[in-house]
Amino acid sequence: MYRKLNIKTLAITFGVLLLAVIAVKISDSLSHGNTLKDVLFDINTDDVTTIRIYPQSEKGKEITLVKNNGKWVVKYNGATYTGNQNLISTLPEQINKLKPLRLAATKKERWKNFQVTDSLATKVVLENNGKVLAGLYIGKFSYIMPKNQAPQQNPYMRRPQGKMNTYVRTLDDDNVYAVEGFLGMSFNRSADDFRDKTIVSVNKNDLTKLTFSYPADSSFVLSKKDNKWFIDDQPADSASVADYLNKISHIRGRTFADAGVASFNHSVKIEGQNMEPVTVQAFVSEKGAVITSSQNKGTIFTDDDKKDIVKKLFVSKKELVE
Repeated sequence: MYRKLNIKTLAITFGVLLLAVIAVKISDSLSHGNTLKDVLFDINTDDVTTIRIYPQSEKGKEITLVKNNGKWVVKYNGATYTGNQNLISTLPEQINKLKPLRLAATKKERWKNFQVTDSLATKVVLENNGKVLAGLYIGKFSYIMPKNQAPQQNPYMRRPQGKMNTYVRTLDDDNVYAVEGFLGMSFNRSADDFRDKTIVSVNKNDLTKLTFSYPADSSFVLSKKDNKWFIDDQPADSASVADYLNKISHIRGRTFADAGVASFNHSVKIEGQNMEPVTVQAFVSEKGAVITSSQNKGTIFTDDDKKDIVKKLFVSKKELVE
């Protein structure tokens, strides 16, 4: 009888412990489910009128991107510049509806480990006329290789790609989340990276006339007549012209100049159908060049001593003649 009682007691004790374990698992599961959000933000990105970025690359100094009459401008150091429309317009979408992959930390003491403190993170705030719509601290990133990856037998076979994660926290949450992607690449940039670097952007098939103005007697006009190109009245080499137009249809500057020059010694006026004329001017010297474009008014670019942009844009008559 004692043995039966002992077995019964053990069975009851085991049952109680099992129920306790199950209760803890359920509680932990519910707690985790409540903490991990479906998305960090769910806003209408069309409502975003201002993007404030405090990048680590600028030591947390504010870069302000403002939408004026549907066009983005960059404000930095008291100056206003034309923004890179394609680049800036994608930024709110990258923040909106970010899906947490996992919860990385819940306490402030661990923020430093994931570089999401005020001093270590890149801070981004989306606003609508002064009202905060979303805010994010972007911390460090990690690259995670696939688990249980089988040894590669064939060296020519493509290896499985890992995933790049970024650790983030929102302005109103102590929790740190891992999200997919490398957000720092988009937001941890210099102010110049958000500026418009367009020098020439045209459809080469629409072009009909280019007027080159150079020092001395080297100026000339390249024009299209009856689908054939001429330099003044002399036939041009069609292959050379096609190659040239292909090269200049999309030219972007690299670095911005602090100040312009009083005069220019090179210019080209680009005209065509369905377009406004584009005039590019440059002051060219042995040390380099300074360039401006009517497609990017108020912006001045520098071309280093190799003068790659100058060589591409300001060709000689001899390079285009048959």
